[in-house]
Amino acid sequence: MLGYARAVDREASAVAGDRHDGTYLHGSAVLGGFTSGRSDVDLLLVVREPVQRETLLALAAAVSIDRIPCPGVGLELDVLTSAVAEHPVRPCPFLLSMTSAGSGDRVTLGADHGPGGDPLMHIAVVRSAGLAISGRPPLSAFGEVPRVWLLEEFVAELDWAVANASSAYQALNAARAWRYAVDGVICSKLDGATWAAGRGHDRVLAAAAAFQRGEEPAPPDAASAAPLVEEARRALVAEILESTTDARAGAGKPAGRPYA
Repeated sequence: MLGYARAVDREASAVAGDRHDGTYLHGSAVLGGFTSGRSDVDLLLVVREPVQRETLLALAAAVSIDRIPCPGVGLELDVLTSAVAEHPVRPCPFLLSMTSAGSGDRVTLGADHGPGGDPLMHIAVVRSAGLAISGRPPLSAFGEVPRVWLLEEFVAELDWAVANASSAYQALNAARAWRYAVDGVICSKLDGATWAAGRGHDRVLAAAAAFQRGEEPAPPDAASAAPLVEEARRALVAEILESTTDARAGAGKPAGRPYA
């Protein structure tokens, strides 16, 4: 895993030159729960200043899994400026968002797409548990993302998963979102399932976790994740309402509810 991340980092430095400010490994590779047959490798790359379109496209081509064999099912890469990394805003501007998998590369330029939500979640994960392959330590390179923003992004992720992802992803994603709503911890999907055990959804969580680990060939029944997703949604919405009320009253969240 580290060898792969360093190879991507070398290519980024070769393409971006002295504008390359750091490469950070995040996601399941650092949170735990990485499964080579199910998990992407998540990297966030920071540059000191915006780079030209041609450079971003050259970077995407240089780090494609066709060029650098990936230990997971694919690469998920975001490119941000250091200004955005240090001072996150919402919606979050990005320069490049890329997935590279066996099915092909999907490359999105921020100049064409506009700001989006995913980089905020990735910044929060890097601050919580990310590994600097190059560049400054994560807590120095990345600013804090407000809790209410992350709660809202978790809700959006639940909606995306219901529309686009397998029932296993829906269940595990809901478990980690639920945990964040309850105790403020950012964790992997499998750790979310462990945390949620005994809270009324054990059967679907066990089936989803077994599928994620590659122990079962098929995800659980398509409808079985829905009650868990709705419970997670209720917990998130309740925290959003509380956070909004606190903000209006000029009060922050109580101490002891960190991101991780």
